[in-house]
Amino acid sequence: MILNKFELTAADIKTLLKKKTPLVWVLSHGQVFANPAAVQESLTKTLQRLLDANVAVAMGSDDSQRTLRMELNYWFGLSENWTMQHTPKVLCENTPRAIFPNRKIWQN
Repeated sequence: MILNKFELTAADIKTLLKKKTPLVWVLSHGQVFANPAAVQESLTKTLQRLLDANVAVAMGSDDSQRTLRMELNYWFGLSENWTMQHTPKVLCENTPRAIFPNRKIWQN
């Protein structure tokens, strides 16, 4: 399947962690493929691997005419089981840190 060539490998995930690179995933683009169900399954699997590995997944859009709403709707469509658990961290911690890496956002 063509999706396999776009999957992140274990080495890719290890590199993201080592370099502390946030990953801004534009999920909603998966809707344009001929087999959206296969794309959704692949995205769900890959995102779960990223979240399990504690990669700083952030949410964004590469379209200046759209807000995060489309991405957030797609995010919740992937799986309610794990998205509810990870959404606050992705939206309130990882995304602001990716945008403003040197700004102190809050104190624990």
